[in-house]
Amino acid sequence: MSPLGARFQRFDPQAGQRSENIFDPGLWSRATGLFGFSAELRVTSGSVEVSFEALETGQESARLRACDTEHAPQYLKFSSSDTAVLPVIVNTTKDARYQLTFGTLQEARIPDTRVAFLIQGASAEVITRVSNLYQGFTDLESDQNAGADSRLFFDTGRLNPRPLRNRVSVEGVHVLAGSRGSFPRRAAYEVSYGRLTSQECTHLCILEADHDPLPDLFLRALMLSRFMPRDRFFHHPGMSSSWPAALFDLRCIYEVGLPRADLRDYLYRLVQDGTRRSVTPETLQETPASLRPPLSKRIRQHLSVPHPRSPNGRLSRLQRDLFECRRQQAHSNRMMLSLLKNRHKGKRAVVIGNGPSLEIADLDRLKTEVTFASNKIYLAYGQTKWRPTYYSVEDSLVIQNNQRAIADLDGSIKIFPDTVRAFGFTDGKAIYPRLLPPKSFQEPLADPDFPGFSDDLCQGLCWGSTITYSQIQMAIHMGCNEIILIGVDHSYTLPKIKEGNIYHYEGEQNHFHPEYRTAGEKWHQPNLEVLEVSYRKARDFCAARDIRILNASRKTCLDVFERSDFDTLFPPKEKRDDTQHF
Repeated sequence: MSPLGARFQRFDPQAGQRSENIFDPGLWSRATGLFGFSAELRVTSGSVEVSFEALETGQESARLRACDTEHAPQYLKFSSSDTAVLPVIVNTTKDARYQLTFGTLQEARIPDTRVAFLIQGASAEVITRVSNLYQGFTDLESDQNAGADSRLFFDTGRLNPRPLRNRVSVEGVHVLAGSRGSFPRRAAYEVSYGRLTSQECTHLCILEADHDPLPDLFLRALMLSRFMPRDRFFHHPGMSSSWPAALFDLRCIYEVGLPRADLRDYLYRLVQDGTRRSVTPETLQETPASLRPPLSKRIRQHLSVPHPRSPNGRLSRLQRDLFECRRQQAHSNRMMLSLLKNRHKGKRAVVIGNGPSLEIADLDRLKTEVTFASNKIYLAYGQTKWRPTYYSVEDSLVIQNNQRAIADLDGSIKIFPDTVRAFGFTDGKAIYPRLLPPKSFQEPLADPDFPGFSDDLCQGLCWGSTITYSQIQMAIHMGCNEIILIGVDHSYTLPKIKEGNIYHYEGEQNHFHPEYRTAGEKWHQPNLEVLEVSYRKARDFCAARDIRILNASRKTCLDVFERSDFDTLFPPKEKRDDTQHF
């Protein structure tokens, strides 16, 4: 991985001052919700000087210089408010070899996407040429997992695909049979419902057949899929070799249906659905209020599972069975959330943090309590018969690093935000409330509506940058009128190695168990300022409803909540049975 982190686009010296070399921080911010970007100039031979000209004024806004004697690359930072810039090489030596790239150090919203690139392949020459361009992209961006995270599909229309397949030797390229006038409907159907579902693609990127795509187009689409929020899709209305004609996730197909030959009409339907916004290279087009369906209709659209549609309008037996399975899963999930509503009305709940102050021996005092625990609390299971009533994880790195251990846990009701499915985690026994995110995970405090707070998991679970905040909402949904926090130390020792907002474990102890992290394990940077804003929101919300939140952690730096003594609340000699409050 490049020190820059995620690359969005590369500067092409041969393109010079053409539009494909323009970098627009505002566009990338509108499309992804990111606030910070960087240009990286890396020189391996000779020296290079680059001027960045602002498109609005034509004046130079910044300049970068680098030479091969400097071992570290040179960086230039951009913010979302900066105007679009065009890099211009003003000075360079004859032996200069360099790379100028644009990207971000921030973490991808969905790092495990797989993009299906769809393009019409009307001849063997087109298929061969575009396949070679695609292979150039996967080779050049191998450190970004480009080959593993993308596939290229050619729709041959009514041409026989079999002889054309013999012209393809590039891994990840597939030649499909289509029908006249059906593009991209047939290819989208095969990827979403048909024989290509085994490719496990998450996004569709439709390319214009009239222009050969540049390798940078593939890169931009891949990065858009990783960073773009779920409520947006990308659309470039003009013919271009540097931007996709359209990019959207497969949920659009499952909710709205398959695209037809008139792509613009389909994208307009996505906007009419009232849940998505279109992002174009020119502007972020907000959905007019007049196009939004009534609130009651939007709620029904969100709760209902869409009916899959085949290209010929008829459903196979397998498709009907898959649809019925998804419908039953969605209904079951909503039913379980409803059953938990006021399940523990009038009772107290204990939300357990995993800080160093948590003593495993204390857990046995909680056997008869309604308890919420999270993440690697299971490391204590070997030393206690206690098990939490409810178990949760929402941190993507915790899920990805411990999938098998989390899936194998038993003895608790598991509640995970629905976003964990995007990281490849599934557990048929778990309950999945919808996560209600802020406008930006990287800069949540810039959102005037952050943090939200939900007392009804059937409507959703508001993100507050800590699983403790989520579990307070769970307890209130279940009717608890007193919430006790333990093990919430609210202080961290940070290691030296950091990439964006991710740290690498170096032996520091921030948790109750000495083996909580392994050497080199990645973990997210805790933002104490954001956490305190979330905790104050929970305190004020509960105080207005006569719900007490007490902090009974043995050691804590959190002063938002009223303090209490753990031993007073849970005396060690009190007789308790092993019955849990399910």
